[in-house]
Amino acid sequence: MLVTLTSISGSPGVSTTGLGITLTGDPTRIMYVEADPIGSSATLAGYLHANRRHDRSIVQLVEPNRHGQIGPAFHRQVLPIGPADGGQGSTQPQGWFVPNLVNAAQAESMKSTWGPLGAHLAQLSKKGDVLVDAGRLNLRSGHQDLIRHSDVIVVMLRPTRTSVAAVRAGLGPLRQHLEATKSPASLGLIVRGTEPYSAAETAKVTGLDVIAVIPESPIHAQVFSDGASLSKWRRRRSNYLRAIDGTWSKIERFEETHKPAWLSDSPYTSQPA
Repeated sequence: MLVTLTSISGSPGVSTTGLGITLTGDPTRIMYVEADPIGSSATLAGYLHANRRHDRSIVQLVEPNRHGQIGPAFHRQVLPIGPADGGQGSTQPQGWFVPNLVNAAQAESMKSTWGPLGAHLAQLSKKGDVLVDAGRLNLRSGHQDLIRHSDVIVVMLRPTRTSVAAVRAGLGPLRQHLEATKSPASLGLIVRGTEPYSAAETAKVTGLDVIAVIPESPIHAQVFSDGASLSKWRRRRSNYLRAIDGTWSKIERFEETHKPAWLSDSPYTSQPA
């Protein structure tokens, strides 16, 4: 399954949530790909404490793509996320990822590469799951040519009036593009926090079903955003970490019960996620 995580308004924690889902999932199956047109690798800078060079990146796919070699070039960009947490002396990676652009200026050179990259990730997802951190949605960058290959596009937001209004407005152009390209992607929400609006209220206004609700917990989120350590006791008691841990299975169930209307004559098959 190919899943894209994105936002339309604000900074609801797309990168932190994406990395968290990857690290709490099956590290032998989930490939994490940073693909935010803004650039910079949150994984390298935050979780890995900037202790590795940013010399592998999706921008390294631009030239190989011109020669039809995006597949081999992609695999040369893959890095281990880090040693497993728990075993002393263990070197077993927690997972695998491909770093983002180094800076936003490189996004212009990616315009003709987003689509082939999306097609390649769709092929990879037939053998193992792929999770793409697409950052904030930017339909002017050619970015939509990547995410249209997804099986599920997850829109993250905080349930505030401004964020909900922005998502509601921004979904129109995205839906139009997905329908025009006959994308297989279904659209759903991950809501970060529960105030001032509930998940049910947010779903009603945006017209999208809610896949999961992630509670606000800045301290616990630092486990993924900054590579922070928590005691085993605090980990066990963390509602945030439990929510992150269960999110991938909720996305899988959502994909099974939601199909885009433009692939059939019927509207979304909509059941509680």
